[in-house]
Amino acid sequence: MIAQEGTFDRIYVKLESNLEEITKLYRQMVDLLRKEKEILIKAEIEKIEESNKQKELILARLKSLDALRVKYASDVALQLSLDPAQPRLLEIARELGGIRADKLRSIHAALEILMKKIPELNKENEQYAQSALSHVKGAIDNVKGVLSGPTTYKREGSKEKSIEASGHLISREA
Repeated sequence: MIAQEGTFDRIYVKLESNLEEITKLYRQMVDLLRKEKEILIKAEIEKIEESNKQKELILARLKSLDALRVKYASDVALQLSLDPAQPRLLEIARELGGIRADKLRSIHAALEILMKKIPELNKENEQYAQSALSHVKGAIDNVKGVLSGPTTYKREGSKEKSIEASGHLISREA
């Protein structure tokens, strides 16, 4: 029984530290998305690219940690005679009781809040990005219009009469 208790402790500690690391990364993502809002408002292209790279790194790390989370939660669930195919943190917490259960509930609540906040921030940032893109498109269209000047040909291909803006012809009478 003591060997099993030690094994369970090691498995549980792995799960808890994994969950804490995941929570830390989700908090970093929330902070990054809040900073991204300011970057989008200021339209700092280099910082937008850097922010996107950081998000990709966080997402890759989260993906690998989530795979470990599933494994550790399954191992803990198996030790507690719960369904290892569908390990649920709150079920594990209910079965554990005590300080460990409180810790799992706390982590679960934090993750739940962060998981709700991230889509909200993403949607808000997407609106800022769309707004910025429409302003940039309008500015580009305006520049194109100024640079191309008035057209001298109609769509049918015939030449329009244009008013000469340059000087007048010199009289040929001398």
